[in-house]
Amino acid sequence: MSDKLREVLVEPATLDEHKLLLAISKESRYTRDFSHIMFSGPAAYEKEWVLVARRWRGVPLGFCCLRHCKNKPHTSLYYVAVREGFRGQGVGEKLLAEALRRSPHGRLNLRCHKENAAALAFYRRLRFTFIREDGDYHILEKEVSRHDHKHSGDERQR
Repeated sequence: MSDKLREVLVEPATLDEHKLLLAISKESRYTRDFSHIMFSGPAAYEKEWVLVARRWRGVPLGFCCLRHCKNKPHTSLYYVAVREGFRGQGVGEKLLAEALRRSPHGRLNLRCHKENAAALAFYRRLRFTFIREDGDYHILEKEVSRHDHKHSGDERQR
C-alpha cells in the first residue's frame, strides 16, 4: 500500500458534505443520479449509509452508498464514486473494504451497468462474483473471505 493511500481514511459522511459528494457523483454517467431521495436526506447520514474517503480532515476523494438489508442476507452497495484525479489509486478499494467490514451480513451485493467496463474490471479485480443478469445490469456479490475477515479486525466467526 502506498504512503498516500495509508493517509486515506474512510468514515461516515456528514449531511454537510452532501453537495460535495453530489459534485463527485456528477463526474460519471453511472453515478450522477446520487441525488436519489434515499441518500439525500438526514436519515441516510444518521444511519451511516454514506461513507467517504479523504485524507485527514480533507476534502472527499470519493464515497460509497450502502444499505444493510433486513430481509436479505447482504448489504446493498448502490454507488461508488471517486474523484476523477484520484481514480486508479486505491481509493475505491478502501471504500469497498470498509463497506464490507461494516456489513452485518459479511456480504456486499451490487448492480453494475453492463456498459461500465471500468467498474466491471474493478469489481472483478476485487473478486466480486457474477450472480446473474438483470436487464442492462450485472448483479455481483462479494463475501468476506477468511483472509479478509482475519485482517479486518472483526471478530465474528464464520
